[in-house]
Amino acid sequence: MKQKIVPCALILSILICTLPMAVFAQIPKDTWVQVKIISVGETLSVELKNGRSLKGEKLGTTDESLTLSSVGKDIEIKRVDIFRIYHYPQASRRRGPRGAAGATLGGLLGLLVFAGLNAGDSGRTREEQRRYTRATALLIPAGAAAGFFVERAITNPSRELIYEAP
Repeated sequence: MKQKIVPCALILSILICTLPMAVFAQIPKDTWVQVKIISVGETLSVELKNGRSLKGEKLGTTDESLTLSSVGKDIEIKRVDIFRIYHYPQASRRRGPRGAAGATLGGLLGLLVFAGLNAGDSGRTREEQRRYTRATALLIPAGAAAGFFVERAITNPSRELIYEAP
């Protein structure tokens, strides 16, 4: 039983870490759908085919154009003139501190492995048990640290490409 906990926990953690990549990989970057689903008020950066760049808050989207508010002006940009659009995730949309969910999951995973390795009395002396407990107890903070950094790496793009002209 103990031998099955570690591989199962490792596989589960890998699957959970790759879930966001699988979800966001569903919509290709050359479709206008990505632009349309971004909420009004989100910050976008637009690179035009003529080399100019514009940055502002999204006011609206139609099938043919994107409207931004930039420096107090409303700017309508035709879709045929757009080369790339980047989205800047807002801090207010983030749920809680970044990395907290990953740290919690990693810590729980470390705790499960720790509990599995220490389950039952396998004939160890008291001194061996203490050394073993100290060594395996490092799995909890190590798992938490790994989960924290994995989540931050996955969920914290400074800007995200949401559209590129075909």
